[in-house]
Amino acid sequence: MRKLFRLVAPVLAATAIALGSGSTALAAASPTSVSLDANWSFQDGSTEYRFDVTGRAHFLDNKVGSSVTVNEITRTTVYESDQYVGETQSVQMFRGVFAADGTVTMQSVINTRSSAGDETCTYRLVLRLVDYEATVFHETSTCGG
Repeated sequence: MRKLFRLVAPVLAATAIALGSGSTALAAASPTSVSLDANWSFQDGSTEYRFDVTGRAHFLDNKVGSSVTVNEITRTTVYESDQYVGETQSVQMFRGVFAADGTVTMQSVINTRSSAGDETCTYRLVLRLVDYEATVFHETSTCGG
């Protein structure tokens, strides 16, 4: 499960950045979008992970409420002691709807394919947030340990 976390964590981090930077965009009356393009590295002992993110976050505000849609691709290249080990690609679609009554519904679909061991992993989550309490409606995963 630790391996899965290392692969999915940058995708979730980019989504959190989009939501955090999107609070002012949600206040806008017309649709806006923000680029999520970024790259960075993470060193874990002798293993280095190089992340390259491409994507966009789209924000919409109207009388019914607000919404954010994130589409992104994260490519991760893995090196062990400066030797190429493999790479993964995660494709994510995230949608958050903020209703006028304060209800927030979020759906996230992440598909990950790894050339390091040819691992295929799909994670799907549908949850509802109301007054800071989350209720999971649906969660599926084909991810191994």
